[in-house]
Amino acid sequence: MSLLQMSSSTLSQEIVGRRAGLNDLPVWVRLVLGICVMLFVTWSLMIYLTYAQQRDASVAQSRSFAESVNQMTVATITAMMITGVSKERGVFLDQIRNSNDVNDIKVLRFGSVVTQYGAGQASESAPSPEEKAVMEKGQPSFRVAEDNGSLHAIIPMLNSRNFLGKNCMACHQGKEGEVLGAVSMKISLQKAQAGLRDFTWWISLVALGLSLPMLGSVYFFIRRFVTRPMGGEPAAATEVANRIAAGDLTVDVQVKSGDNSSLLYALKNMTAKLVQVVSEVRASAEALSSASEEVSATAQSMSQASSEQAASVEETSASVEQMTASITQNTENAKVTDGMAMQAAKQAGEGGEAVTQTVEAMKQIAKRINIIDD
Repeated sequence: MSLLQMSSSTLSQEIVGRRAGLNDLPVWVRLVLGICVMLFVTWSLMIYLTYAQQRDASVAQSRSFAESVNQMTVATITAMMITGVSKERGVFLDQIRNSNDVNDIKVLRFGSVVTQYGAGQASESAPSPEEKAVMEKGQPSFRVAEDNGSLHAIIPMLNSRNFLGKNCMACHQGKEGEVLGAVSMKISLQKAQAGLRDFTWWISLVALGLSLPMLGSVYFFIRRFVTRPMGGEPAAATEVANRIAAGDLTVDVQVKSGDNSSLLYALKNMTAKLVQVVSEVRASAEALSSASEEVSATAQSMSQASSEQAASVEETSASVEQMTASITQNTENAKVTDGMAMQAAKQAGEGGEAVTQTVEAMKQIAKRINIIDD
């Protein structure tokens, strides 16, 4: 067996063991734990979404602040150029750097400004690759530092005929819309981050304060409307029902004192009724078996009597057949006797006629004799 298969088998056993451990817990504990997990996930998601929204809002506010600082800086430098004190712009920038929300700021020269006025101070002519890319593209850039502690804003300055009421092209060469430089600054986000942290703690406490009464209500609801009507744990009721379904009526259903309406109490009564019904059915079956034996004995007696009667009927039938044969023989004999009697009668008739004829002949003879005598 490979190492991967052994790891999979071990993981499956651990999962099964954890599930078995969870199933051994009371139902109200499992439900409360499940609801706690759901609440935790829900509140965590809500807090994160709210935190992200507040963070984006603070970044957007910082961007708006950076744009305002940019306009103020460019307007001030423009005014300093008009009044001829542009060389003191470093003092102005230092004051901005020392403000509460601006960590760093610098004004960069680019393009025609470098050609017209020179490279300027060291910070004005040494842009970073990111700042140089912004000035080449002419599009502002806003980037939050990885530590979320500051917003790096780079806003290009464009040559314009009307910038806050001033004509930039009166002092600067180049085309309108050409990039003259950029204002690069870092805006602090520490106050916003601190506010976000405070807000996160506050909403977490609110979520906890709302969840505890909710969990208490859930616990009361489960104990009142789930556990109490069942009379115990669902696993116990399931085991009892399965044993009854399997035909085991010897199961001992344990109910709490005073419990006369729970599911386990109903199962206990059902088991008792089933035992009573089975006993009655068993007694009826035994009585039916006894009656069946009596009926079987009676049927055997009737069968024997029927057999004897059938034998008698067979003997009677044989006697009747013999009588029929005798009657048939007597009938034949009678027919023969009748024939003989008729033959005798015929012969007697013929004899009588012969006698009559003889008598008549004798009378004739006598008459003739008398005639002769006469």
